[in-house]
Amino acid sequence: MRPSCRPANSPGCLSANLEQYLHEPATPVVKAALVHVQFETIHPFLDGNGRVGRLLITLMLCHDHVLHKPLLYPSLYFKQHRQQYYAEINAVRADGDYERWIDFFAEAIRHSAEVAIETGRRVTRTFHEDRTQLRAVPRIAGSLLMIQEALQTKPVATVGTLRKSTGLTTPTVNS
Repeated sequence: MRPSCRPANSPGCLSANLEQYLHEPATPVVKAALVHVQFETIHPFLDGNGRVGRLLITLMLCHDHVLHKPLLYPSLYFKQHRQQYYAEINAVRADGDYERWIDFFAEAIRHSAEVAIETGRRVTRTFHEDRTQLRAVPRIAGSLLMIQEALQTKPVATVGTLRKSTGLTTPTVNS
């Protein structure tokens, strides 16, 4: 692995390193860490580099089959540890200190995964609690349970999509 180019160097060198890191035979988290720091160093867009760079992390982990769905949100960890985030990126740029950066990045991924798991558990628990309450409404429990089940698999829905997924009529879905 070559050290990343400094921003003052040629864009060709920066892009070559990014391409190299994309095909790095490292573990997926290490590869994502390398690509992220290099992307942030290249800073290819006038606006949105941070958002795109953070989105690349999750997309790379999905591509490398670490994640089945893009449910990891490391941006919050980076925001909560903003000073350290920038210090670690700058240490790579200035000194080639990849080890500290990768350690920090791996901790961000670990913490984000724990938050995602706990959020999933809370959402599942809420659906089960709601299901119990819906069953207590005898006259309309069947329709409500069908709608709730549809919303559990696709939480953003319209009357039309709920009609299709449940087989209920428009008036029933609307009520």
